[in-house]
Amino acid sequence: MIKKTIKNRKGISIPIVMAVAVILLVIGAVILSVASGNLGTSNQEKNTKQAYFIAKSSMKVIDRSIRNGEIGGHIKNMVLTDLINSGNTAVNKNWGPFASSAGYSGKGLAGFEAKDMRISFKSSSQATSGSGSDLQAATVTINDMKVSFRSLYNGRESYRVTATYSYTGYANIQNGARTWGTETWTLVNIK
Repeated sequence: MIKKTIKNRKGISIPIVMAVAVILLVIGAVILSVASGNLGTSNQEKNTKQAYFIAKSSMKVIDRSIRNGEIGGHIKNMVLTDLINSGNTAVNKNWGPFASSAGYSGKGLAGFEAKDMRISFKSSSQATSGSGSDLQAATVTINDMKVSFRSLYNGRESYRVTATYSYTGYANIQNGARTWGTETWTLVNIK
């Protein structure tokens, strides 16, 4: 009888080994699936953070161009030209949105781009000396100037930046040359 019992136990070991193997295989598949999902989420977070830092760096470049460069100078001169063309006063005029896109170049910047860049603002200007084409001096105010864009990485992960500015300044015009004095650009808000 003991020999019979031993023979019966030999046949049961194959199904037990197969059941344990299936259980281990299922556990391995679950672990692999979770690890793969975490890796995808981690890569997306990394790319989104890269888009965020590129957006913030881009905003610093745009801020310099508004305060001391081409963007700010162009906007001030548009408002002043409008005052010259309209006469003595141009109050509460809405401008924009002006839309543009830009690409980045340089080491480590492949795959990044700025999309949906928009600038809009309200302006008021007043002649203080002269008028029209004989304008000699004027005050210029720019309110609620919104600069916004979306920084993208590989066309998917993105980060939107919106900055609001105001400006007050005084322009002198002599022989067609414009000089700006007593001017202040203020960053009101950034998101």
